Amino acid sequence: MIVESRYGPCIVTFDDWGNIGTSDNTMVIYNTVGMVIRVLKLSEFLSLNTITSMFTTTSSIQWLKEATFSKEEEDHLILEINAENEDEVVVIDLKNGNIISRP
Repeated sequence: MIVESRYGPCIVTFDDWGNIGTSDNTMVIYNTVGMVIRVLKLSEFLSLNTITSMFTTTSSIQWLKEATFSKEEEDHLILEINAENEDEVVVIDLKNGNIISRP
């Protein structure tokens, strides 16, 4: 999945083909010229308890329910997490890739 920010100069990609949630490239944030802003593994923004509560296969962890942009902070990406607790979200600052909040 690729998400292009409407508000800022960046593109976000999720997961490697066939390895959803299990590779070092679970989320990669790029600027508009293709330079990497930040690369994140799933364990860098989700706790082990959250990860183990998700549906898994032999090669994948079904972690992402939806990715949207914040209406209040236009440079923030909101990730709705596919876990037992429906209210789990991660907020990422797209300018620098910092994790603003996580479950």
